[in-house]
Order: sequence, then C-alpha cells, then structure tokens
Amino acid sequence: RMKNNLGYFLGLTGFPLKGEEIVQCGIADYFVKSENLPRLQAKIKETINHSQEASVEELRKIMKEFAERVEKSYHNEEFISEVFGHSTLECICHELERKSNDNEFARNLYERVKANSPMGMRIIYEQLNRGTDIDYRESLKVDMRITKR
Repeated sequence: RMKNNLGYFLGLTGFPLKGEEIVQCGIADYFVKSENLPRLQAKIKETINHSQEASVEELRKIMKEFAERVEKSYHNEEFISEVFGHSTLECICHELERKSNDNEFARNLYERVKANSPMGMRIIYEQLNRGTDIDYRESLKVDMRITKR
C-alpha cells in the first residue's frame, strides 16, 4: 500500500532503508538523529512525569521539536513507480533488465533481483498483491503463515 509502488520495490529487491528514507517512503512520520535521542527521551519522560499521562498531541509536538526536515520524495521514486507498477513479476524483471543497459540504479536492482530465488520472488509478489485487499491484522497472519512453512 506504499505510495508509488515503493512496497513492491522494497519487497522484491530487499533494498535497505536508512533514517530519512523511512520517512520518505511513508513508513515513519519523523526522523530524529541518533545524537538527539537522549534529549528526546528526557523530554518525553519529563512530560509524562508532570502529567502522568501524555496525550498523543503532546507527544507529536515533542517529536516535531526534535525531528529533522526530510525531503518528501524518495530518490528514484519516479523510476520505481514506473518499473514496479507493471502488472506481473515477469514484466517488472523484463523492464529492469531493459533499463539496466543505460541506468546504473536499474542495473544494481536487476542484479539484486537476479540473485534472489525465483520461487521466493513469486511468493513475495503474490503476497504483496494479496496484501492490498486485506487489513493489517490479516496481513500479519499471512506473513506468519509464510514464515512458519
């Protein structure tokens, strides 16, 4: 359900996300640098100690105080949206292969995808497709079933 087919991109390539990228992909709302975490934790503890219970709005206000400004879009998002928006796994792989001739990002992704198990790729692709029609709780159950087999 991630914007611009980022979920398909991440699921099929196993591409890792770091810090700000998690916000850019819509997984997190805020990014706080690790050196600011102790001050953030102290501020949250102080707020909770004063009122015994902090509201969600109070916590959001604190997070915004410590959060870094993050660019809205993920790098190569337009490319990812186009390539990973194809209707089949075969089309996605074919498009990556085709674009890998003159695009280094595509070449790196294509190499990652080629190194993956074909069966694993099909399972992940099917899981991603089915995940668009079920709620979060059901999605976690499906994930658990797949990992237990």
